Amino acid sequence: MSGQDTYTFGECTWYVASTLPWVQGGWGNATDWPPNAARAGFQLTGVVTLGAVVAYAAGDGYSDFGHVAIVVRVDGPAVFLVSEMNFVGWDLVDQRVSNMHDVEAFILPPGVAPGSGSGSPGGGGAGTADAARVEWAGLQGYLNAGVETHLAWLRTLQARMDAL
Repeated sequence: MSGQDTYTFGECTWYVASTLPWVQGGWGNATDWPPNAARAGFQLTGVVTLGAVVAYAAGDGYSDFGHVAIVVRVDGPAVFLVSEMNFVGWDLVDQRVSNMHDVEAFILPPGVAPGSGSGSPGGGGAGTADAARVEWAGLQGYLNAGVETHLAWLRTLQARMDAL
């Protein structure tokens, strides 16, 4: 199954599956992603990893279905930036700094080792290549998404530009 086709538009699962081409369809609700991804042969880890899918437990600030997001920056062993949909509002893409609270697991992209890609602030090494792959996957998701998703991405990009 193709990723986004098995998830509901506007939900976190749809966003992650439409942004990361390696995410498979049929993993269910966000809280079901870690065991279903593991059954599909994907590696899980408790280590923050750039480009991974972070799966949060249900409840305690998240829906009864859990929540998933994409790790787009690693600031330390327990602090990272995520890109997500449906956290601040339905069908809205945002970025926020997260910590390990309620993290069930990180689902690793194929061929990526736990903790890789964090890189150094100066860039270079694997971190730069991993970051480029995440950005490219995000651009692919943007190009394949509908108008509402494009508007949300544009708002996110505008906020990034305003922060510069």
